[in-house]
Amino acid sequence: MTLKKIEPAKLDRNKVGEVLDDAKSRGYEAVIVFGFKDKMITVMPSGARNKLELLGALEAAKQHMWSGQE
Repeated sequence: MTLKKIEPAKLDRNKVGEVLDDAKSRGYEAVIVFGFKDKMITVMPSGARNKLELLGALEAAKQHMWSGQE
């Protein structure tokens, strides 16, 4: 799994479509979308074999971000 270091961004409703379009153009096999609305978070995976695979991907992303890897 290859992850890219990202900088936290301010919430910008106008960028939602731009980010989703970018993800579509990269040809990913699956994506995980985090939706923030009214102080609630919704997680929407496009696909995973099971919950364990999804949780593993989230944990790997978390560890990658904390380690500061590029």
